[in-house]
Amino acid sequence: MDVLVQPVAPSTRAIEGAVELAAGRRPGVLVSRLDGAAMALEERQAHGGRRPELEGDRFAEPILPPDRVILFGSGHVARALGPVLAGLGFEIAVCDDNETGALDDPPSWAGATVDSFDLPDVERALGPIGLCDFLIITTRDHAIDQRVLEQTLAHPALPDLAYLGLIGSQGKIGRFRKRLVAKGIASEERWKRLRAPIGLDIAAETPAEIAISVAAELIRLRNTGAAADDR
Repeated sequence: MDVLVQPVAPSTRAIEGAVELAAGRRPGVLVSRLDGAAMALEERQAHGGRRPELEGDRFAEPILPPDRVILFGSGHVARALGPVLAGLGFEIAVCDDNETGALDDPPSWAGATVDSFDLPDVERALGPIGLCDFLIITTRDHAIDQRVLEQTLAHPALPDLAYLGLIGSQGKIGRFRKRLVAKGIASEERWKRLRAPIGLDIAAETPAEIAISVAAELIRLRNTGAAADDR
């Protein structure tokens, strides 16, 4: 093991800049020179994703936004899933049109709520979606699910999302794909970004079981970069 020890004071500006990047949900790399020079901040994504790595004589540490789950829908599954993911360190935002009064009593585990299912409204309230965002679509209505999925698949930030998941049966997912292909939205490349059905296959049926299944998939993705075995 090699240990690099260097004074922090000359690197204060770079460290403060790294904090600002993370707060603004923008990627960066904090670079330490092995010769002991002050740290430098570069506004770009790290080559190694989430893991620090050596780049020649430089040690590059990724600066990433906090992992954020955006739940579309606040029904039984979302209310079972939210507290589990919050306990795992995810920031949680809940989006619902509140037609059923679901947001009249906002859950304590939700850091933010948005009274709309439309992605433009969500971004106005939460800021741009992208890096380290996990979007989970689990609304009360198939038509709303499809609308949210359509907007997300067409969004330019789709390749940067950490995760896009849709709850539902294989039949529902197949119907959605046919409709969105006909609209010219669901290209093969874009459709591959979708995880559906969501969660690891543990034969989950109840909302509590589905929550464990989805949480396990997100843990696996966060720790290994793989959501689940190919279906």
